[in-house]
Amino acid sequence: SLHDALPILDNFSMINDGIGLSAGELLLVSVAARLKELVCGEQAMVARMGTDDFAILIEERAERDLSQFAETINTRLCEPIYFGDQGIAVSVGIGLVCRRASGSSARELVRAANITLHRAKRVGRAQWDLYDVDYDHRQRARCQLAAEIPGAWETGEINAHYQPLCRLDDNKIVAQVAVLRWARADGSVVSHFDCLELAEQTGLVVSLGRSEERRVG
Repeated sequence: SLHDALPILDNFSMINDGIGLSAGELLLVSVAARLKELVCGEQAMVARMGTDDFAILIEERAERDLSQFAETINTRLCEPIYFGDQGIAVSVGIGLVCRRASGSSARELVRAANITLHRAKRVGRAQWDLYDVDYDHRQRARCQLAAEIPGAWETGEINAHYQPLCRLDDNKIVAQVAVLRWARADGSVVSHFDCLELAEQTGLVVSLGRSEERRVG
């Protein structure tokens, strides 16, 4: 089996911005060395994937206590190193994936670890999470909708329907509320609240608001 861990440093930019780039580089070198120490003697590889994220790939036959493994990573990396008189350290968020080696590509492992990492970081700092295939499918479907919603708005798949707001005492209409409805080409329908959430995530909500203002006006 393959275990893939994707640790990313929490608020690494604070080191660069607050102490300096030299301190940040020293910290990255220390993180890489400590991660290698953690898997020393195993069939494993440690790689730096980006500015402040690393990947650990471990090939093993026996099951591993992944919660203990994640805790060990954070405990080890939280130990400060010294830059002059200043002790610097950061916690990490970790996405963990466990899969059979056969049929697993490096790209898919990293993608799965990355989506798991983002789920862990939404909880807070120094958190870890284990890959969940059902969550992955839901998230990928959500990302697909987010990618498609700007085009859907341009082509008219998303329409605004207006619901009246009435006073309770005399039932007089005092306002109208725009309700969005996205009828997709595959026959599915995305609700008003889902449309709003997707529009906020992609920045489309500004265009939606301006358009509705023009229609009302």
